[in-house]
Amino acid sequence: MNHNPFTTLAMTLCLGFGALTAGAKMRIESSIPADKHHAPSAAADGDRGTWFQSSRPPRAGEHLTLHLGAPQKLTSVRVLSGRPDGGGRFENALLELSSDGKTYSAAIPLERGEAEWHGDGEVVASIRVRALKEGTAGVAIREIAMDDSVLRSVGVTLSGEAPFGRLTAECNFAEVPGDYAVLMRDQLDETAAWFFNFYPKIVAMLEAPTQGLPRALKIRFRNDMQPGVPGYVSGQTMTLSIPHILRNPDDVRGLFIHELTHVVQGYGGPGERPGWLVEGLAEALRYKLSPADDPWRQAVDRIDPEKLDYHNAYRDTALFLSWVEAHNNPLLLAKLNRALKEGSYTEQTWSDLTGKNPDAWLHEYRIARGKLK
Repeated sequence: MNHNPFTTLAMTLCLGFGALTAGAKMRIESSIPADKHHAPSAAADGDRGTWFQSSRPPRAGEHLTLHLGAPQKLTSVRVLSGRPDGGGRFENALLELSSDGKTYSAAIPLERGEAEWHGDGEVVASIRVRALKEGTAGVAIREIAMDDSVLRSVGVTLSGEAPFGRLTAECNFAEVPGDYAVLMRDQLDETAAWFFNFYPKIVAMLEAPTQGLPRALKIRFRNDMQPGVPGYVSGQTMTLSIPHILRNPDDVRGLFIHELTHVVQGYGGPGERPGWLVEGLAEALRYKLSPADDPWRQAVDRIDPEKLDYHNAYRDTALFLSWVEAHNNPLLLAKLNRALKEGSYTEQTWSDLTGKNPDAWLHEYRIARGKLK
């Protein structure tokens, strides 16, 4: 069943003293040639352990410029130059700001390789670090960052129409470090599209009852989650790990689909709900909604049938459930979800729906994949 995921979409980002429409992506340009191991993008990646490194001394007028994609009302910008070992500081240079990306007015000299600008919500479209005269050695720019005080008030509210009613999503950055401001703003753009694209599809694929279905979603980004926990859902709130997002960009869409499925599942009350099946259904939806060239899906397809264990709850279970549904019951995922939702699921449910228990299906799967005779 195909649905138009949304008919209207309005998205506004609020940064402290004003508002902007999120759309264009951040980009970085540099007239200073870069060392092949330290690209210009490292100057705005939210990680002070990485840096842009020039391949030669900068010449007068050469610059590295961060274009924010859309004008923003900011209160603070800071430039930190020099490698972690203290070398490569950018001297004889200016931090400059532009409200239109063309004309630069504010100019602050870098002192000991650093410069900081404070304003009162001035509109900024581009941030530039420009050499005043020819240098004598290569330079490093570790970070161009907006201050935490700017990011603390950053939020986004999304709204749109789905086939079953109006949806809204609220993202907040209350726990996001300031250095991640620009990168995470781009993530909001993608999260908006994913929410309105995948939520109606997940509801349809699970045949989830729309009565009582959450229509408002809160998305939080945290920097202090335990290692190995990329995200989780509690009620109508989804929490995502910032380090996981930044270190595993190819995994974020799938993670979002998985957690969004948990929002739709919304299980509660009495009943048997095996963890492997609850998580497996979320992974099966991720598998079905991921494109064929998705690295995660390709890794799932490579799982050795002889080693597959549907009790593993994640990748193994996703592949197992998807295969049984395709070869026995085209509505299996929806029927399992209904049984879990209603609290009627038991070990007998599998036999009632498919004629066999999971272990028998695992045997059939291995035979079909040529691992058993």
